[in-house]
Parts: sequence; structure tokens; C-alpha cells
Amino acid sequence: MVEWGGGEGNGVDPTISDPTVAMISSTDARISWQTNVPMEGVVQYGTSETALDMSVVAGGVTGTHSISIDGLEAGTDYYYKVVAKTESGREIETEVLTLRTLEEGEIAADNTYEVAIIETKFGDIVIRFLEAPAPVHTENSNKLARAGFNNGTTVHRATPATR
Repeated sequence: MVEWGGGEGNGVDPTISDPTVAMISSTDARISWQTNVPMEGVVQYGTSETALDMSVVAGGVTGTHSISIDGLEAGTDYYYKVVAKTESGREIETEVLTLRTLEEGEIAADNTYEVAIIETKFGDIVIRFLEAPAPVHTENSNKLARAGFNNGTTVHRATPATR
């Protein structure tokens, strides 16, 4: 585990741990991390290590954070850092980290896959596309997701009845 922070002096030193690229595609990335105390979170990013001129804010004050970065260019190196702020206003940040988006049509290796993420008020639904068993379905689903076809669609979830 990698941690950044310390030195608060009021009993608990705030830290950021395990910033991870949890999902990567050709146009999107999801960055996840933990904080040891509830904090607001921001990911600052850009295509130059010295110019992190774009940012995405995580919603709410929490200890578990995850941010989606959309609209990235395929096959491009991006630099990012996580910045977190305590409720008292103290900011801590990670070092500058890197990610590379997939080339168009590239399948991610290891633990990253082409995915669609449906954000709900109850949490995110992550759909992982496996090309080998259903290549046409996967291709069509990816095209529709990239075009925003289902944006704004109400998703209903069925849960088993309890007796």
C-alpha cells in the first residue's frame, strides 16, 4: 500500500492510499483511492506532467473514492494526481501518476477491461464486456455506450422477495 499525507497534528494524520486505475478503455478511465478519514476528492489530470489543467470532482465527503474521467483520447498518455481535502480545509495530494488509454479496439490486459458504468444514486453498476463469447454484441454495446444511446434511461433493478 502506498500512502501520502501526514502532519495534521490534531490526532489523526489524513492519508490517501492506493490510488488505482480501476478501469481503462480507449476514451474513459476510473480512478479509485481510499482516505483514512472522510475527505472531499479531486483528480487533476492532463497530457503533460507539468500541466494538470483538467479536473474531476468526486461527490461527497467519504473515505472511499472513485471518479470517472470521460472524453479521453485513444492511445494517449495522461498524467494525474489525487487531491483530497479534510473537512477542516487541509489539502493533501499524491505524486503525479500516469495512465495510458487503450487504442481504439484494443482489449485491456490483466485486471482492466472495456466496461460500461451506469451511475445510480445507490452506487455504480459496472458492466464488463467480454469479446470472445459475444463479439457482435460487445461491439454493438460499445458503439451504443460511446454514442450515449442509453444516457438518461431509467434502469430498474429486481431484487428477490424475502419471505
